[in-house]
Amino acid sequence: MMIADVQIRRLYLVLTVRESANEVPTNGEVRRRIAFFSNSLFMDMPRAPPVREMLSFSVLTPYYSEETVFSKNDLEIENEDGVSIIYYLQKIFPGL
Repeated sequence: MMIADVQIRRLYLVLTVRESANEVPTNGEVRRRIAFFSNSLFMDMPRAPPVREMLSFSVLTPYYSEETVFSKNDLEIENEDGVSIIYYLQKIFPGL
């Protein structure tokens, strides 16, 4: 048996075998997160598409309290998809 198989079997036993009450987390949120994580290990995952078929997505994240300032012109210029930054922001944050 390979080491990975042994580790997976041990993980499965740790997550499914009832232990004494002393070893079970008493916090409900901790139990919920552990259960969610353990269930996700055994779920069927769809195959990822090839990289060339994936949609691109990028985010500008300010670094350490850095101000991000756009001019009015920068906000209104449409990209190659015909979407402006201001339109994108209005869709993400409606009502602001």
